[in-house]
Amino acid sequence: MTRRFENLDPAAWRRLVVVAPNWLGDAVMCEPAIRAVGERLPHLEIVWAGNPVSQAALRGHPCIRQFHPLRDRGLVSIIRSARGLAGLSADAILVLRGSARSGMLARLSGIPTRIGIDGEGRGLLLTHAIPRPGSKRPSPTIALYRSLVETIGVDVVDATPRLDPIEAELAATAPLFDGVEGPVLGIVPGGSKPSKRWPVERFQRVIGEVGARFGAVAVFGGPDERTLVRSVVSSAPGGVEVLDLPDRGLTLDNLRGAVGRCRLLLTNDTGPRHLGIALGVPTIGLFGPTDHRWTVVPGADERILLAEPFLDDDHVADHHPDACRIDRIPVSDVVAAIVEELESE
Repeated sequence: MTRRFENLDPAAWRRLVVVAPNWLGDAVMCEPAIRAVGERLPHLEIVWAGNPVSQAALRGHPCIRQFHPLRDRGLVSIIRSARGLAGLSADAILVLRGSARSGMLARLSGIPTRIGIDGEGRGLLLTHAIPRPGSKRPSPTIALYRSLVETIGVDVVDATPRLDPIEAELAATAPLFDGVEGPVLGIVPGGSKPSKRWPVERFQRVIGEVGARFGAVAVFGGPDERTLVRSVVSSAPGGVEVLDLPDRGLTLDNLRGAVGRCRLLLTNDTGPRHLGIALGVPTIGLFGPTDHRWTVVPGADERILLAEPFLDDDHVADHHPDACRIDRIPVSDVVAAIVEELESE
């Protein structure tokens, strides 16, 4: 367990600001830590401060009292955002981001107790900083968030993210699946980097081999992935209903509901993968030159397929892009994983 900061008394705090990560998946991986704080310190008003993506990830969370927008992409924005945080009159701020500007934001806010991870100059801007793990082996991001809340005496007993769509999301989700009956296979062909994306033609082949087992196949994508989604949908084999969710109105406001509608989610290493896990959707995660150990989720109903499954623990997939090319994952392995999941019912 991480050493607790003995000079902190969270029982005396009234309000805690949490600076949320910018990425959807990271925001979801914070959930166990936030839930543990809310359950251990029910008197505490937790303010979740972040961008629209992070807000959408934990919208309606029972342990979060307030959502506060942050825009800190430049010095002027950091100053303005810091003033906004100062107006919250919080007792402490917990920085879950790993950027230098997040430390500056916390310092300029004037919030007296500032907790976060050391590195990139943040240690001088925080009042309480823990060192980043020194091991060269990847460690789960969820464990890093857990170690932060442990410093204030909060143990994270259940480290599996858990989310539920709210009623407004479910209502906004219904039109996306209008006319669809039966189970849905969700496919997420995108990713933050091209190297993380399994080839489009492979997804198309999967649809051809197992699509008929589902009521429909739904293809997910963000605003900048419309062309990618269309390429999957347009060349999909006949006889299978394939839904272009961005074209049908997929947004951050109904993303959780749409993921939750799926019977199974086939996804690259990207944000919706974490949503699927947190929503209890069986998930098949495809990993190329990004080591899965960074984002492995304890207790997840997930099957991870690796481009190079025989890479030993001392080698990091990120450092071996050729050996870990994502196109080394064969269609047959993915189809077998899908069939096995369906037959496990």
